[in-house]
Amino acid sequence: MVCDRCIMVVKDDFEQLGFDVMQISLGSVEVKSNYISEEDKLDLEKTLQEHGFELILDKEEAHNEEIKVLLLEYVNGQWFKKFNVSDFLAHNLHSDYIAISRFFSKKNNLTIEKYLIRLKVERTKQLIQEGKLNFSEIAYELGYSNLSHLSAQFKKEVGKSLSDYKNVADFQRNPIDKIV
Repeated sequence: MVCDRCIMVVKDDFEQLGFDVMQISLGSVEVKSNYISEEDKLDLEKTLQEHGFELILDKEEAHNEEIKVLLLEYVNGQWFKKFNVSDFLAHNLHSDYIAISRFFSKKNNLTIEKYLIRLKVERTKQLIQEGKLNFSEIAYELGYSNLSHLSAQFKKEVGKSLSDYKNVADFQRNPIDKIV
């Protein structure tokens, strides 16, 4: 789940199947029951898949998704203005950053730094498409020290300059949950 609409759809899916949803947030649903039957899991998995979601019950995969959600929050919530990414993750996951980083890299064949760059590039695409900010403002919004740093990363990831991307009629964006 990557947006408020996603949360609403997932909540409805759970409730329509008879689950009492206690708490729901990006990437996580807490239900009142401690036990979910295999039949309920299959029904839930099928229903979620119909809406483009997946049921993650594996603890390692759930931990991996938790890291991704935190990184998304780090970028979108501008937490980089207060914390560096290692401190942010270590604090929120109550774990050593080195262990988090090793786990993430092993699970995704991608470093946290590279994943963070990809998130920022997708956010840049979104901000360009919205057309409210100029390139310098986008760089500031995403925590870059200067526009040339953003421009270089964007060109390396997308294969186009910021201006070339802006001038394309068909904005090609990657869904956040498909970045890795």
